[in-house]
This record gives sequence, C-alpha cells and structure tokens, in this order.
Amino acid sequence: MKRSKGVTIFSWLILVRSIFAIIGIQNPRPLNPPFVFFFSIVILPLSIVAAINLLRLKNWARTGVIIIAILVVAKHAVTIPYVMSKSREYLSEKYEVEVKPQIEELLRGQQETEEGEEAGEGAEQPSDEDIERSIQAAIIIGQLILAVLILVSAVFNIGVIYFFTRPIVKEQFKEIV
Repeated sequence: MKRSKGVTIFSWLILVRSIFAIIGIQNPRPLNPPFVFFFSIVILPLSIVAAINLLRLKNWARTGVIIIAILVVAKHAVTIPYVMSKSREYLSEKYEVEVKPQIEELLRGQQETEEGEEAGEGAEQPSDEDIERSIQAAIIIGQLILAVLILVSAVFNIGVIYFFTRPIVKEQFKEIV
C-alpha cells in the first residue's frame, strides 16, 4: 500500500523533533524534574527508530509512536506544575543576576535621554518598585512562553495519537502476507 502524505509528514516531524531533542538533552535544563532527563534518554532513541519505521509502514512502529505520544502527554501533565513553580524561582534568580542590571541601565538611560530633551526639569530615577514590576512582568512573560511551548508539544502528541488511531491510517499499516 502507498504511504499517505500525513504519515510521511508526521514521521518526518517526529524524526526531526527527536533528533533536535537528543542534541538538546546534552544541556539539561534546571527547570525539569530529574526524571525527565532519564525519560528522554529512553524515549528519544525509540522515537527515532519508530519514525524511521513509520516511513516503512511497519505496524509496530505505529503502535510504538502512539504509546510514546501517550507517555509524553502524561509526562507533560505530571511535570507542568513542577516546571511552572521551578520556572518562577529559576527566572527570578536569572533576572536578578542578569536582567535586572540591564533593565536598570535601560531605564536610567531612558531617563537621562528625557532629561537632556527637557533641559533641566529634573527627571526622576526609576524606583526600585518600577524595576521590580519590570522584572515580575518579564518572569510572567517567560512562564507564558514556557507554557505555550509545553502546550504545543502536548497538542502535537495528541495529534499523533489521533492521526495514527484513525481507521484509514491503520489500513496503510496492514502487512501483506
């Protein structure tokens, strides 16, 4: 049987995503729970093997990809509260050390520009409260970006589950004896 475009596209997306994830696993993120690293070490090579064999229309690869997608969605459901709480702590530290000085410099530079334009009206320096609000806004934006990335991954995996369980797709993987 001929392979559909959908099977080809999903197979390549899984393959490319898994390869990039393996490259990224060399630099573990402090936001993930410790088990995520070990989960990834097992799941990613299996995903690559399954994706290659999806292109060959092997039914065991279709089943394997469905199981992997279910495990990844479950991992997201379990780790999202941990990641969100840890991300606030991590981003707070990171912003305090790296971003706060830049924000202070930026705000003070903006104030100096305004002072020069208004010729001596005595513009105020940004207060610690203004700087803190800027940092808190940046942390919230960082968490939103993280949540969107996790959501995109979950939606992709739900799409994999839906696509590969459809009868018309299953039909392509029937082995001719």
